[in-house]
Amino acid sequence: MTMINRTYNGNAGILLMALLGCSVLRASAQTPEAACLALAELHIPPSAIGLPTTGATGYLYAAAAFILWGVLPVFWKQLDTIPAPQLVAHRVCWSTLVLLPLATLTGHGAELWSVFRSPQRLFRQALAAVFVGANWLGFVWAITNGRMIESSLGYFLNPLLSVLLGVVLLGERLRPLQWAAVAIAAVGVVFLAGQYQRFPWIALFLAGSFCLYGLAKKKTSLSALSSLTVETLLLFTPAAFFL
Repeated sequence: MTMINRTYNGNAGILLMALLGCSVLRASAQTPEAACLALAELHIPPSAIGLPTTGATGYLYAAAAFILWGVLPVFWKQLDTIPAPQLVAHRVCWSTLVLLPLATLTGHGAELWSVFRSPQRLFRQALAAVFVGANWLGFVWAITNGRMIESSLGYFLNPLLSVLLGVVLLGERLRPLQWAAVAIAAVGVVFLAGQYQRFPWIALFLAGSFCLYGLAKKKTSLSALSSLTVETLLLFTPAAFFL
């Protein structure tokens, strides 16, 4: 444990900066042009932090977010001497300490605390917290244990599962061209999975947990900032206890 703490302390500042940087860049890309980032696990509406949300700036923020998120696994790999549960626990605790005052200072306090007065909304947020916590843990574990390709396959599979849930559970309908796009993507996923030469259980876990997280979030009426704050707040106690 002493070795782990020493390693973490040497990287704590960089870790926090990377996670917060990813959060801000993803938040900055919450525009119609970058709607695909809406289910990103760390996102804050740009209006909450005073960033523009229209025009070419949205494309710039989206590109920056994708680049940073793409290289973030390389960063996690540098921390592979630290157990994944400890990394995720720190991620939860520091996220809570940042998001809670941010939500309060940006006028989301009333919305935030209204969740705890509604058992139904609290239950849905608790489900979302469980799913996103599991996804974070699975992703970090995969990266720190040399399963980066399989984890990337999981996020390639994720949109297909999201479409499946939307059609089956939410009654959404796809146009013929959309079905064609889904079919092409499915062929690509099957091909990549076949090339991997092992059952992609990590990919299925990451895709499944993230899809269920998105489904739980779809049933809530909270803003992204309030929702993520509640989720990390619900995970804070077990994470702090683990540390």
